[in-house]
Amino acid sequence: MRWAIVGNGALGSLVAIKLQQQGLQVSLCPRQQPAVGHLQLSFSNQHYQLTTTSFEQLEPGTCIFAAVKAYQVQPLLVQLAQAQLLERCPLILSYNGMLTHEQQLLPAHSLFWSTTHGAYRQGALLVHAGVGQSWLGYSDPQAATANNPPSPWLVPQIQQQLDAALPPLAWSDEIKLVRWHKLATNCLINALTVVYNCPNGDLLRLPVQQLQMQLATEIVALAKHYQLSLNADQLLEQARLVMQRTAANRSSMLSDVRQQRPTEIDYLNGFVAKQSTQFGLAAPANTQLWQQLTEITQGYLGLQ
Repeated sequence: MRWAIVGNGALGSLVAIKLQQQGLQVSLCPRQQPAVGHLQLSFSNQHYQLTTTSFEQLEPGTCIFAAVKAYQVQPLLVQLAQAQLLERCPLILSYNGMLTHEQQLLPAHSLFWSTTHGAYRQGALLVHAGVGQSWLGYSDPQAATANNPPSPWLVPQIQQQLDAALPPLAWSDEIKLVRWHKLATNCLINALTVVYNCPNGDLLRLPVQQLQMQLATEIVALAKHYQLSLNADQLLEQARLVMQRTAANRSSMLSDVRQQRPTEIDYLNGFVAKQSTQFGLAAPANTQLWQQLTEITQGYLGLQ
């Protein structure tokens, strides 16, 4: 099976190299669609060369793996539709947070990959900063079954190759629940690392546990309106475990702020705040963090 990795961020680059190490044919599709060329990366004291290509040059059946920012999902789907790839290629999406209109936006047969692996890039140097685990499942299992997804026999092969490249990988028929757990973890960690300008592990020594419990409680209340049962104590313990395992890592949101890039706050704490309001719920903790991070990003993006 051929693979095309959309973007050349840290996580996408990690998946690309890990697949290439399995002897698979892998290419990169940068979102800006440059001329065909190569990307040089250094990983674990070895040098790798990844071929870059355009969507139009992908062969039918190529598995498209898109590890992107939440705000990049809709423009990406437009590009894939214009290249007539949504009907011809398996699509795997991976992004932090939630979109408010996912059910209408995402193709019925698309897969979602959620992971606790961590990575970051320093120029051409790629670092696998946190070893974790991953889950794969249809973004909408009922819609996927009802619409007869194209080439369903490819899914076991996709799962097998991803598991070999970056283990462990588990299939999940409850990928929505998996994503809500990750949403909670990100909401309890990412924005606070920006507020305190610190790596993940420093939050364990800072007086933030009461605030994190309030954030988790608000997420639990919202999840009920999505027919999901979560537990605030478990969400807090889950976040603390991630902070311990990734103590020296900086969150993706802190990296974005330091590089003066847009963040995903609208799709994390912002998602919780906006959806809570829609359902008549109060979410003051998530709302405050959302507003605080929005002010920070507006400052360096010149939007004030």
